[in-house]
Amino acid sequence: MDHTIKTEKYGIKHILNESWKLFRQNLNDILKIILCIHLPINIILALLQVYISTLKWNEFNTQIYRLIDSGLDTLFGTIATIAIVLLINRSLEEEDTSWHINLRNGFSKWSAVIATFFLKSILLAGLILMLGIPGIVFAIYYFFVIQVVVLRNLSWVDALEYSRKLVLGQWWHIAGITFLLGIIYIFIYAAILFPITQISHNPYINILPNTMYSIINGFFIVASTIFFLNTDYLRQSDQ
Repeated sequence: MDHTIKTEKYGIKHILNESWKLFRQNLNDILKIILCIHLPINIILALLQVYISTLKWNEFNTQIYRLIDSGLDTLFGTIATIAIVLLINRSLEEEDTSWHINLRNGFSKWSAVIATFFLKSILLAGLILMLGIPGIVFAIYYFFVIQVVVLRNLSWVDALEYSRKLVLGQWWHIAGITFLLGIIYIFIYAAILFPITQISHNPYINILPNTMYSIINGFFIVASTIFFLNTDYLRQSDQ
């Protein structure tokens, strides 16, 4: 383990450097996790898109497809996210990082993550609709919820409160890092993936860029996990 993660407050450069090192170090296992979960999802979506194309394509069919797309990614893609979070934590602790062990543990924590994610979504939607800006504020407070559920074995309100307390007192720092990660994410998508998706509108060919998207997203799961662990270790040392 790089013990600076427990003693130094990471900025965006340190987070990216450490994340890239761990991403490359565990790339084989990360790819296996992503291909095991996301490749079947992308194949199913391609088949669905082909089927819908045989119907009269209209706005309703488009919305149905998008709903299924986001639903599959939320419900089943979350398993890959959990497995990668566990993998990175185990790698830092120099424990067994076998992809199948982390994937199996991902299934065991899936229900708690999904339940807490939906609670978070409902609360944020309500805050944004009723109050506007406070919803954005609490979106940052709840940024670490998935890592809290997976690595601190909390769920529901307890997980939300743990994340809120973690961010409390350093909201602008967390928001700044989150914003920069988002900008980098958008830049990579615009520079690499978006042009590839424009080459062909064949659903089967688009399985490749969709899977590449999942792999790139895997790096940002690593980055957010490093960010969480650094923030949490420092909070614990201050208590």
